[in-house]
Amino acid sequence: MANIYRPDTPRICIQSLTDPIPGFRAENLAPSILEISFDCFKRLVLPDVSEDKLKNAVQALCEMGHLNGNGWVRLLEELDAQAQESEREVKEAEYFAPLFNALNSILGEDSTVFFSNNPAKSLWSEGDNSSYIADVNALLRKSTSVTSKKQGMNSNAMRWLQLLQNNVKVVSNATHIMGADPTRRFMFGLTIDRTNIRLWFFSRSHVFVTKIFDLHNNAQYLIYFTLSIGYASKDELGFDPSVERILAPDKSGPVYIFKVGDKEYMTTEPITVRKAKSLLGRAPRIFKVLEVINREPFQLGSITQVLKDYWIPEDSPTELETRDSIRTNVNKVNRLEWLDINKFDDYFVKIYDCVKVLVKSLTDPDADAVEDTSSNFLRGGSLPFNCERFTLVASTTKYLHPPTTNSIDGSLTSESETEAERRILLAQYEIAVAQLANLDWATYGSKVHCRVISEDAGEPFNQKLSDWPTILKGLQLLLTGLAFMHSAGFVHRDISNGNVLCRSDGAVLMVKLNDLEYSKCIQPDPPQSSLVSDIKTGTAYFMPIEVKQAEYLFLPELEMTPTIVPYAFHYNYVHDLESLLWIFVFALTSKLPETVASNNPSAQDQLFAMLFLDAVRRQGFLSGNQSMVLVQISNVPQQLQPIWTYARRFALQIRQHHIKLQAQTNPPIIMAETTFFPEFYAQLNKLLDEAKIVAYKGKVIEPRIVKKRTQEESAGKDGNDDGGRKKLKVEDCCWLWRILIEEGFDDW
Repeated sequence: MANIYRPDTPRICIQSLTDPIPGFRAENLAPSILEISFDCFKRLVLPDVSEDKLKNAVQALCEMGHLNGNGWVRLLEELDAQAQESEREVKEAEYFAPLFNALNSILGEDSTVFFSNNPAKSLWSEGDNSSYIADVNALLRKSTSVTSKKQGMNSNAMRWLQLLQNNVKVVSNATHIMGADPTRRFMFGLTIDRTNIRLWFFSRSHVFVTKIFDLHNNAQYLIYFTLSIGYASKDELGFDPSVERILAPDKSGPVYIFKVGDKEYMTTEPITVRKAKSLLGRAPRIFKVLEVINREPFQLGSITQVLKDYWIPEDSPTELETRDSIRTNVNKVNRLEWLDINKFDDYFVKIYDCVKVLVKSLTDPDADAVEDTSSNFLRGGSLPFNCERFTLVASTTKYLHPPTTNSIDGSLTSESETEAERRILLAQYEIAVAQLANLDWATYGSKVHCRVISEDAGEPFNQKLSDWPTILKGLQLLLTGLAFMHSAGFVHRDISNGNVLCRSDGAVLMVKLNDLEYSKCIQPDPPQSSLVSDIKTGTAYFMPIEVKQAEYLFLPELEMTPTIVPYAFHYNYVHDLESLLWIFVFALTSKLPETVASNNPSAQDQLFAMLFLDAVRRQGFLSGNQSMVLVQISNVPQQLQPIWTYARRFALQIRQHHIKLQAQTNPPIIMAETTFFPEFYAQLNKLLDEAKIVAYKGKVIEPRIVKKRTQEESAGKDGNDDGGRKKLKVEDCCWLWRILIEEGFDDW
């Protein structure tokens, strides 16, 4: 449960004195975002301020002695004093305090926000690692906190830092706030470096910044910004009117009520909110919820459902529309006689409601509620064509501990403890780098805010199943679900453990496909352009090798002619089935007989490293590279070797169908990609049936569960777990990476 003593997150994040993001050197990153003029920023995202109101505010500041023809009086006086006293030193927050006091003076008690200058305190919000520091925050006058406020913990004030570090930090804080607070749709930021000011805008579809303007020469810009956000409505500040933070009925802490259509749902448990911690993207938050039957007296329904809150491209179908389209077209595009349309719901998570969130129109004050889209919060405008770019940090990526290989994918099998520990640190740096690099988009696509209510269909595939016959049965059910999709001309494009949900009803196992947001129809109409490749989608460790590399790997040799053109890369049916293979192999490296997991998990950890941390060896497994296969076999526990044989046969089937498909170069491969192999599903199903006969029948568990249990027992005996600061071994690295994979941290 989130800490209950947390006030509201700040309305804007004003950053001028901060520390760089932990884990990497800020000067070593080089992502860039769009840079626009103040006038463009004002037109696109700031609530309007009349000329009279701006003029009156400037006049009031002059009359109070805060402003004159040269700029901000107190700041200029301090600069003069420093010039006369060479040893005079004023902390940055103290220096700028008169500025924000002046700005507060033009914000009356009826304003929506006020500026709080608390550089030595950490503010709090929901989520892990939820404290953060900003020098000045704009806070709501009317708090929406539902519990006692915790103003934060003391920390030392810092001196001047380089501007580039400030820019990175304001992005970091915005990322944290947007990820931690479900009530936020977009937010503003401000950075100051001596007399240079930039304004920032952060949303799920657009991130941009103004060109530098001078604090003194362009004082009216800062005053306009202050009045604009100071008297803006909560909608205009980026709050979501359809989400409400309340105190849980049992007083245990804050929970959220989401409006979906004409119904309301209260969160009871987060399923995943990790992807919301990246600024740009779909940012899904998924919760278990109960329907709110009545507010007064408060009454909840008894059936647990699942709510998904996320952003999709404005021109994309919703998941419900995709699901309905698949169901409607089963066996109409590709025929599989053995499919029973009446059992469709047994293989796909049921969706009860799917809506586009409605908010106040920011372009027409008299209009009814409109869909929450990029077009709305950009006030009907668009960014200028060929905008300049602002580099967040100059230079190329370098690490505090440079890797000895070219990629984190290198094998861990021969590393010392020191080397293994270094790789864990390197992984953390790469994650931090990726978060900033995620902002470096050449163009922005408009998005629309959606919510889905679906059934609680169980747990992720890898978490639910605990014996190999059941795991193999689950793979067969997943295969049938994919057969339904493919018969309708659709591919899923994101098959992973997390998107396959399992539930046991007595002796009956149910396996259902979830998350259709990336699903795509490839038949009967093929992709429109043979020159444009598909965008890469999927969870990296279950992603087909070709998709990850964005190229075909099994093409026949072609004669070079003047008319030959490069092939664009497109996702096909075989790629979905290859993801099923990687779920199979993942289980082989993570579901061990209890004796193996308890006594000697290191060999299995090394096998895991070979297949999921080493891209070359993973490709070698799919390609049937015998030298790599021999190394892999040597690490397979004896009890699992018969199943491993069938995993290799599964890989052979996938490889053969890749080759068969790519051999069809006439007609062009753009048509061959839609080739359907009806016999393939029966072949794979038979292979899994045979595997069940020879499969190890005992209970299997994940090594990390044994490791956790052992550590807890050890801590209990010693009374001290050494603060968790233990030397990392190779298997510890694999264990951590396995958790990262299961949680999806490999998926950008």
